[in-house]
Amino acid sequence: MESKGFKIKINVIWDNRCKNGEVLAEIFYKYFCSGELSVIPENVFSIPVRCYPLGDKYPENIYCTPECLTVNVLLADYEMFKKDPERKFVGKLEDKKSKNYLYIPVALNKGGEEYIKYGEAIHLYSESRRYPMIRPRDKVIDSYKKLLDVHNINIFGMLGKVLERIAGKYFCLTNQSDTEQVKLFVCHTKSSGSAELATLQSFLSRETQGMPFVDKNSILYGEQLDKKIIKNIRDSAMLVLWTDGISNREWCLSEISLAKSFNMPIVIIDALKNGEGRVFPYIGNCPVVKINADLSKESKKAFDELGIVYESLVNEILWNTYNINKQYYGENVAVLPNKPEIFNISNLVKKKYKKAIYPEPPMGITEKSAIDNILNALDSKLKFETAISAQTSDFKNLCLKVMISSSSNPNYMRVDDKSCCVGINYAVKELCRYLIYSGCTILNAGNYEDDGFNRVILEQIKKYSKVSDNCVRCIHYVNGYRKVHESEKFNKFVNEFANQKIKFMELSEDATSDDQALKLMREKITDDADIQIVVGGMIGKNKSGIEKEVELCIEKGKSIYLLGGFGFNTRILCNKYLNKQNYTLLNNGLSLGENKKLANMYDIGDILKLIFNGLKSLKKIK
Repeated sequence: MESKGFKIKINVIWDNRCKNGEVLAEIFYKYFCSGELSVIPENVFSIPVRCYPLGDKYPENIYCTPECLTVNVLLADYEMFKKDPERKFVGKLEDKKSKNYLYIPVALNKGGEEYIKYGEAIHLYSESRRYPMIRPRDKVIDSYKKLLDVHNINIFGMLGKVLERIAGKYFCLTNQSDTEQVKLFVCHTKSSGSAELATLQSFLSRETQGMPFVDKNSILYGEQLDKKIIKNIRDSAMLVLWTDGISNREWCLSEISLAKSFNMPIVIIDALKNGEGRVFPYIGNCPVVKINADLSKESKKAFDELGIVYESLVNEILWNTYNINKQYYGENVAVLPNKPEIFNISNLVKKKYKKAIYPEPPMGITEKSAIDNILNALDSKLKFETAISAQTSDFKNLCLKVMISSSSNPNYMRVDDKSCCVGINYAVKELCRYLIYSGCTILNAGNYEDDGFNRVILEQIKKYSKVSDNCVRCIHYVNGYRKVHESEKFNKFVNEFANQKIKFMELSEDATSDDQALKLMREKITDDADIQIVVGGMIGKNKSGIEKEVELCIEKGKSIYLLGGFGFNTRILCNKYLNKQNYTLLNNGLSLGENKKLANMYDIGDILKLIFNGLKSLKKIK
């Protein structure tokens, strides 16, 4: 994987008369942005999902650009295509030709399928085989089913097939493959896995678009066995069929080692019956899926469990490939698809790399200590950093107090028709990670709801602040009125996040109303902040909380950055302030053109770079 990668953007498009569209858009967000529905824990793609409910206006900026893979997902139902402008717009989506463009039509019902002209439709309704739900994803989807008016919906089947197409396309582009099918290499031992292999092959041919390589079937007479195998390992993701005795098969171990050396995605199918005396160490850092069904016979249960295996593999392909190519760091820097391990440390030291980048999340303390001991024994100065840590390397130890003004999306308002981006919490989460790595302290206040953006902030501090110094990384301003009137929620909140580099500052204990307490808190938090970052926010008849906070920051001469690309109230504030008369009130070191650019961006890494450049011009950072 030596090619320079590029970003992915996903646009979800539907007719605004289809009330399921908004709910499904949020499901896409949770799958591709937040990782809440990910089949593999910690594999969070962080791919922004933009949402476009078609009404009187039709977006013009959803086609592809050279540096980005654009994925347009069309949710088609019987309401779609009744208007000529809509039919014409969808026709452009269907006819677009580019190697960096992927069109995926999804039929929400039979009525929607009838109108899909190009592209093989993915069915949301369950006429095709249903991928099984696995915990904890089933609880999340159950809550969404109550909001959908579709019966017998197959959400995971649909998401798995969308993921398969995106991963196949991206894997093809970044590896110069000649096909968009998912190429996979099946590593197995004939002595104990022949019957299991037959079931796996049957599943792959009937249920997926995968293109498996199996040595006994895929090597023609006269071809050189070792060269053919090496070539296919280098171009494919690997499925290891882990059956009894595989650890004693040198050829299998050699195949796994080669896949590791080429940084290829690997998923282990645990189909052990009696067990192994030892485990080959180089399967470390690979996802493992336990199979409970008897794979020696074809059955619905076996196919259902293999559905989870295949979704895990496709998940790993996209996560692995997207992360390894996400940023280009230079010739003396290695980019790893997974966390460091003994296998790749020896190669990295041998090749004299100075730094190695691996995807989030960071290594734990025990893991990092073991790797440091190995490097010390080898007298190596090799350093490991996560992708975000490396991207913020020019802005370490900023020691800025950053106020994040936002609010969670209410259930009745998932999609904003002004800019159409779901997932304010995604933006807040990513902002926090970058700011933590940059050494900033985040200031926030608000409620104690389980799905509130305050929880998102504190969870990020809890998870990632261990990689920074011992400084306080978040000051949470406590609403004294709510502390008294919501004591149970407050105590639960504090107990969960105590001793996590989070300081709880209690204010407004004497307030006689929630509004009065909020006013006192806003005064204090805007006094303390160095800069304010504004994203999302409620839209209502009265002046919103984030607008009051912006006005206070303007009054106190603070630097304000409006992230309008995520829509809602911040988009309205962009319209108010981003003009020749008002933009200087933001005092953020950016020109009017740069502020307008910032107002439409939704890649958090690029957003933070622009903000830091503004702070540089103000000489607030070196």
